[in-house]
Amino acid sequence: MPGVDGPWCSGGIAAGTRPTRRQWQEMVSREQPDILVAWLTPWQLQTLSSIVSGMPWLPRRIYTAEGFAPWLEAGSPAPFLDRVHHVYPYTLPAANRSRFPREQTWLRGQGLDDLNAVAAAKVLFACHVVGEALADIQGNFYRDYLLEELEHMLDGTSMTSLYPTTALGPGQRRLVTGSYVVRLGRSNQVATYNDPDWIAP
Repeated sequence: MPGVDGPWCSGGIAAGTRPTRRQWQEMVSREQPDILVAWLTPWQLQTLSSIVSGMPWLPRRIYTAEGFAPWLEAGSPAPFLDRVHHVYPYTLPAANRSRFPREQTWLRGQGLDDLNAVAAAKVLFACHVVGEALADIQGNFYRDYLLEELEHMLDGTSMTSLYPTTALGPGQRRLVTGSYVVRLGRSNQVATYNDPDWIAP
């Protein structure tokens, strides 16, 4: 990662495996990384976070990402959380509110609130946007015209509570080009996202 100094942990974890606490301890002790990038599932992170007890040395920073480990649904001890820098590309969850209130209100009304929150919000948003765009082009079904309409609709749109900022235009086919990097905390046994920094590469 550019701009980050210090040794990295070069050991890899095979997909679908769950290293034991001892295996994690051996890897970290052998490599002694200053930076550990942990693109791991919650159940893989669980054994990693257990090494804080009995380890004389831990990485200074541990990078994780929401697409792999949703910290709002996982628990870890404070000495581990203190080192985590978590990549989170969505609107930060507000206290005592749904993660994506606009989408989840509609889903709850349809009896679909037991679905995965992120996946359901993305699908609902995509259907909403495409439906609005098709209505606006009024039967002029041309690819470029549809894309132009989508660009106009999605440039800084407030149509979704999923993303904090959106931008779409010629040469940019990614709706969101940045992400938060947050520090983790814990309140009433629930993970919290603190000190957010929005970073756009």
